[in-house]
Amino acid sequence: MTCKKLLGFLLSAAVTISALCCFSGGVLAAQAVSNPPYPQVEFQYTETVTPGIIRYTSQNQNSDVFDARYWNNDASAAQHQCLAACLSMTLSYVGVDATPGYILAQNGGVAKPSSSWGGSTYSKPSFAAAWQNYYTGDGKYSPPIIHLNSYSSGGHYVLVIAKVSDNVYQVADPYETDLWKITVSGSTVSYNYYGASKTDTIDGAIQYYKENGGIPGAVTEPEPQPAVQTELKFVIGSTSFTNNGTEKLMDIAPYIKNGRTYLPARYVCEEMGADVEWDQATSTVTITRDGIVIALRINSTAATVNGQPETLATAPEIYGGRTCLPIRYVVQTLGGEVGWEQSTKTATITFTD
Repeated sequence: MTCKKLLGFLLSAAVTISALCCFSGGVLAAQAVSNPPYPQVEFQYTETVTPGIIRYTSQNQNSDVFDARYWNNDASAAQHQCLAACLSMTLSYVGVDATPGYILAQNGGVAKPSSSWGGSTYSKPSFAAAWQNYYTGDGKYSPPIIHLNSYSSGGHYVLVIAKVSDNVYQVADPYETDLWKITVSGSTVSYNYYGASKTDTIDGAIQYYKENGGIPGAVTEPEPQPAVQTELKFVIGSTSFTNNGTEKLMDIAPYIKNGRTYLPARYVCEEMGADVEWDQATSTVTITRDGIVIALRINSTAATVNGQPETLATAPEIYGGRTCLPIRYVVQTLGGEVGWEQSTKTATITFTD
């Protein structure tokens, strides 16, 4: 493999996963594509660092990107120093020029993450906190370093630089030039090691912060937030209902007719974030949510969903001056679910925002 600079921001599109620890050799292949806000990785020797760019440092003397100049021209010093290499790489991202050789020289030949260099501040947060710092920090927080305890008898340090999906991340391995994937769930990390699955517990991450660091002109987007689930509870004969436990009032109570549960359309649909429109001339109620449009006519089992005809089991009706619907059909068509508790005569509607 030739020395190269991966231009653009890195996120794995396809990775051939193989696990290599500080004490073994091999080849690990990866393909990377642009995807902000993740950093550039510089795989060729550079004398200086640039904020927002990771200066890759190999500890593997057999790698064609290994450069003894990073190790004070003592290649033998690199053999077991995955932590020193990761410290050097993560510091380079926040603009601190600290080669692994320099880091080792400052600590009697031992890599100590508790030290701070170049105006940076060391911390050991949880991985989740470290990742959030890094992702939204405009380059002031370094990528987190984690330790894979089961990787070998001595474990192995890697640098987490990109997020592939909800819980899949991409790491830069100081032993190998390329990038591979881990899966993180809470404090548990799993990965592929020579074709076998391994699982470790992450006991924290190593991270650095530099107040005057940062990437000029960087714009980071907030971490995608999980969908929020909402639960509505309606009791037959009661004009009060709850939205995630908060009580609200209606001017008409739900009821049962011919074995079907009817609820007032406007209260249910608007709590689901849907728009409700009433056409007096045609006695038609139109409900719209997330691109789904349901049109229902009073006292008619004929309906349309996005213009396509459908037939209801029972018809909507006017009750107490309100349009009331056979609610299971409407809720399920809008993407929600309906549960029924016979003992309390309670209909529970759940949906995600």
